[in-house]
Amino acid sequence: MNLTPISQRTAHLCSKACPRGYQAENSVCGECTSSPDLYDWLYLGFMAITSILLHCFFIDYTNVKKE
Repeated sequence: MNLTPISQRTAHLCSKACPRGYQAENSVCGECTSSPDLYDWLYLGFMAITSILLHCFFIDYTNVKKE
C-alpha cells in the first residue's frame, strides 16, 4: 500500500480549487474563454426558475388569508 503524507494530499487537493472563471486542467488553473454549453444554460435556467417558484410559493404559503 502506497500512502502519501497528509501535506502532499492536501496540496494536491488545494491545487484543484480554482477561482471563479477558471477551471482545472492537469492540476493547472486556466481561464475559461469559451461560452457555456447547452447543459450549462439548462442548469442555470433550472436553478433560476426553481428559486423563483420557491420564492413565490413561500410568499403565498406564509401570507394565507385567515377566514
